[in-house]
Amino acid sequence: MRSSWSKFVIREIEPDLLPEVYEIERDSFRYPYKNSFLDWLADRYCRTFLVARNEEKVLGYVVASVEGERGHLFSVAVRPGWRNRGVGSALIRELFRRLVSSGVHGIRLEVRKDNSEARSLY
Repeated sequence: MRSSWSKFVIREIEPDLLPEVYEIERDSFRYPYKNSFLDWLADRYCRTFLVARNEEKVLGYVVASVEGERGHLFSVAVRPGWRNRGVGSALIRELFRRLVSSGVHGIRLEVRKDNSEARSLY
């Protein structure tokens, strides 16, 4: 996948990439998910836990659950310094493609009212 700023690929999470996801989570949220919860999500929803990665590092991630015909977007975050470069949009597009192809007809998410960056992304 190509953005206007950098070349990166989107792929499913692998255990060796989780430490970089923890770092992005901590750098992105005032109340980050615990590492153990991210581990659980990666184990349970590996097909819908996606990372954007260039040759050097993980740039961002997105994770959603699938329960029947409903999806729940848990989190999307992009490494500071890589935001507003198309990484988050590409992750969400690929996630939605996967959700639709698996029969999902609705997606739920929560976002704080004061999180204008996330609201504009969604």
